[in-house]
Amino acid sequence: MNAKVYLQYLKEHGKQASLSTILDAKEERVRRQQEYLRQGETLLCFTLNVPGACKRCELFDKGFQRGCELILQQLSWHRVAIKKQEIVCSEAGCELYVLCDTDSLRIKRLMLQIEENNDFGRLLDIDVLRNDGSKISRSDVGMEPRRCLLCEEAAAVCGRSGAHSYEDLLLKLIDVLQEYFADEFLDRVASNAARALLYEVAASPKPGLVDRCNSGSHRDMDFFTFIDSAAVLAPYFRGFAQQGRELAEQPVEYVLPQLRYPGRLAEEQMKKITHGVNCHKGIIFSLGVICCALGMRYEQGKPFNVHETLRLSKEICAALLDDFKSVTEPHSYGERLYIQYGIKGIRGEAAEGYPSVENVALPALRNYLKQGFSLNDAGAWTLLELLVVTEDSNILARSDIETLRMVQKQAQDLLNAPERSMDLLNDLDRRFIQQNLSPGGCADLLALTYFLHFMDE
Repeated sequence: MNAKVYLQYLKEHGKQASLSTILDAKEERVRRQQEYLRQGETLLCFTLNVPGACKRCELFDKGFQRGCELILQQLSWHRVAIKKQEIVCSEAGCELYVLCDTDSLRIKRLMLQIEENNDFGRLLDIDVLRNDGSKISRSDVGMEPRRCLLCEEAAAVCGRSGAHSYEDLLLKLIDVLQEYFADEFLDRVASNAARALLYEVAASPKPGLVDRCNSGSHRDMDFFTFIDSAAVLAPYFRGFAQQGRELAEQPVEYVLPQLRYPGRLAEEQMKKITHGVNCHKGIIFSLGVICCALGMRYEQGKPFNVHETLRLSKEICAALLDDFKSVTEPHSYGERLYIQYGIKGIRGEAAEGYPSVENVALPALRNYLKQGFSLNDAGAWTLLELLVVTEDSNILARSDIETLRMVQKQAQDLLNAPERSMDLLNDLDRRFIQQNLSPGGCADLLALTYFLHFMDE
């Protein structure tokens, strides 16, 4: 929900701390600070700067926790020995106390690096106290006064004059926190998407496919072509997730048409870096839809869940099979497969919520990892699990339905073997290359499997 809606929610449902509770908490903070300073040279005291009476909610607590992580991380990076640390929470808010025997000016400078890094840092109220109880000011370390979140005046001046209402300040606080965590989420989606593409091409051996061992049945691409493509596509997957945030309140049938244009932009960027080679066109579509679904669910305040994400992807793609309803003369390879064999290809997978990923590949990958397989080996064998249950259109494009069935039987025979020997996969790879076969559709589904696994970690 946006900041205004969240603010209204806090007004109606947030727990409001009384004035006496807030004043008592301030007195208790002073007492606790004095007690700490009897035990060490420098005390760091952190609170989230929340105006008004509602000091605690899920978003504020999350912001406080992230502030604690940043502070402790900064101290760790600079090898500051901590004598004692404590978090105290009440209706009046949460406080972090960190006691150390390091020079207080040094600690203040380290904390200012956090406060000045971005708008989120400006929400953090980090006091550094000397042993005598006096606070280190920004001017003590040569810094200008902290600026107001809403204007360019010094924050202290605005505070004394009451230049801004607490509601305006609270609205800004909520907006900064929401955007900070949203950006973090979008970055995680993009990095996991790129990571999934890289793991898919790196998993070796993969029969007939480009991997670290060889280029499989392909003459126009190699391992590095895929790396180039994955690298340039990462920002587009972030964009798909952001688009999901923006479309979260729209009717679900409105979503897919909005993804077509950015999808084409992503394809063009891929072609530029690969000099026209199609490495990832199929996965741009599938992963783009799933990233969009993730963004929609995030904006709706729903936690990550594989099943629900794929269910929403299914709703987004529900109209895809309409393309087949009136087809009499095929105008695409997918339409020809449907007319000739009744095979729906990636349209069918998407319209059904990628059941081969949810019901076969993801459980298989997790099971292999649980048995101690590496991500490489688990991925290579998961590809075979997919090959058994998927009517791979790439194999059909290079052969016929009889060859596909033969290939599926070969894959099942390897899965039925008493041991998972990588030599068996190497042998199958050589056979696929000799027959010019490449299960590219299964490779895309393996990339989706890796992605959902990484998001679920």
